Amino acid sequence: MKTTIASRRYAALALAHRWFGFLETEWGETLEHLEMFDPSVTLSGRDGTVVFARDRDELRAWFAAVPDPTSSHHILHSVWTDGGPDGGSLSFVVAYQAPREDLPPVGSIIRYTTTVTFHGGTARFAALDKTPVLPNTEPNYQASWAAHRAQAYLYTLLSAPDLNPGAAEALGFPSDAVIQAWAPAPAPASSYTATITVQEQNCEPRVSRWQFEDSWDAALPTPVSITHFHQMPATDINPSPVHR
Repeated sequence: MKTTIASRRYAALALAHRWFGFLETEWGETLEHLEMFDPSVTLSGRDGTVVFARDRDELRAWFAAVPDPTSSHHILHSVWTDGGPDGGSLSFVVAYQAPREDLPPVGSIIRYTTTVTFHGGTARFAALDKTPVLPNTEPNYQASWAAHRAQAYLYTLLSAPDLNPGAAEALGFPSDAVIQAWAPAPAPASSYTATITVQEQNCEPRVSRWQFEDSWDAALPTPVSITHFHQMPATDINPSPVHR
């Protein structure tokens, strides 16, 4: 059974995927999505030298002012630093892209540093800083919205199995898993399929296919079917971004 520390890590990763699923489309500007953030949340850039928002109201105004082009954010690596029952910090590196008609996408590699709180048992971002560190020269645009929505659900399920006990049992109860989702559906989609790989330490990956329905405005999508596959050697799996 997973530890409380693992539950907090999973909850923080779920927040990261919810953030990008929310950020990548013009849909979903709802109070439910804004519940991801502490009322006194701070959004900053370039190692804190630029401040975009100092509370939730300013953050909502920032969202409203940001253009809504299609974009993608692939989390390449993440590290959770646990701070006890009240919070911790999640740092992650992201490959960002924005497509351009008849041109290669533009993009950058961004370092995110975040503070996560757990007041009242609910995970929320209390601070986020995003600092570009390198250009992203990948010539092909790779969508990520549906994968973020699927992974947000799965990490939430790992942190709180009571969300859907049947789905939690199907996913298993790993104590330190890496989840990878492949879901190329464009944003937004009301229904999509995600191929899910669950990798535990010293174990071969478990692969399944989850069908989701999604209202976009809901905090999380809803799984409607799960198909399991046999375990696969790691060498048979197509490489993709991981979360540790």
